[in-house]
Amino acid sequence: MNCLFWNIRGIEKGEKILPIRTLVEKKKVLFMGLVETKHKRSVRNRMKRMWGNDDYDICEVYESETNEGGVIAVWDKQTFVSSIKHMGSRWILIEGCMKKNNFECCVGVIYGHNDRMGIRAMFEELKQRVVSINKPILLLGDFNVTLHEGERTGPFRCDRSMNDFSEWITDLRLLDLPLQGLKFTWRRNESKSRLDRALCCHTWLSSFPHLRL
Repeated sequence: MNCLFWNIRGIEKGEKILPIRTLVEKKKVLFMGLVETKHKRSVRNRMKRMWGNDDYDICEVYESETNEGGVIAVWDKQTFVSSIKHMGSRWILIEGCMKKNNFECCVGVIYGHNDRMGIRAMFEELKQRVVSINKPILLLGDFNVTLHEGERTGPFRCDRSMNDFSEWITDLRLLDLPLQGLKFTWRRNESKSRLDRALCCHTWLSSFPHLRL
């Protein structure tokens, strides 16, 4: 199942529709997560133009009162049949079943806070929910924090947030998928970081041994 994750920095304007649809069609995307959408009302009626057909399901979290955030998860409902949708202020977890191999699992879309306290609170909230779901899980996201020292260049560092992230991944027994091609996923002037990643459990990787990011 090909998945697309994109920090889109606003989806309300119409110029984002064509690039989304182009990627969905080119990569044969069956699950898509969009973050930093900054949308205040549902995009359900417009999603057919982005997705290319109406054979999809969708889950949305709107932007906050401070005009930031927004998360959307969309998937092909003939490939992945959802059973339960969980939502937080900056995350979505979808429990369901991949019909092709009858694989019961959970797929998540994450958009991390840009401050340590916000990140820690989100990690704790997600940890409790993931443990309660107790299914093989794949998390796609802009976590807004690096995991290793070599994932950031520039003047800013936050070793405590990095340690929090590492401990959270360890506690949930998740694997950090290696990033193919690019080393960094965010850049501003001379500062570069890898803020976007995919995390999964051992069961997910053993079921899909050719999984690549």
